[in-house]
Amino acid sequence: MTEKKVKLNLVGLDGNAFSLPGDAKVGDWVDCKDPVGVHAQCKVLEILEHNVIVECKTGHRWSLPHNNIIRKLDHSEVKVRITLEGTVSEPVCDGSAFLLWTGSGQHKHACVVQYADLDPITRSLVEGLLKAQEEN
Repeated sequence: MTEKKVKLNLVGLDGNAFSLPGDAKVGDWVDCKDPVGVHAQCKVLEILEHNVIVECKTGHRWSLPHNNIIRKLDHSEVKVRITLEGTVSEPVCDGSAFLLWTGSGQHKHACVVQYADLDPITRSLVEGLLKAQEEN
């Protein structure tokens, strides 16, 4: 079976063609400005003549004017918030990171976490725990 590429031409009621930046289509991730002008990464759910329905990573759904869509994002550009839980040990990467051990028993895995990726409170906690480990 050969794959066919289809060019989608969106035409408004006035007969004029319109498109989103980067030829974004339903299902694509876009960099956009939310209703109050704050940058957000959202997934395009529906494209209408005067607006775009998007769902952002926070779960909010918005109807935005086309000019609030800044650009189509590559899948590798979509930022994902991940919560990890585990025990900390030994600084690595010349002290710019540490190991976070997740899981238990035979299913224990090490993650390298950069200090720069932590909020100040978590960073302080991790540094205190590692310092206490050094003292023992």
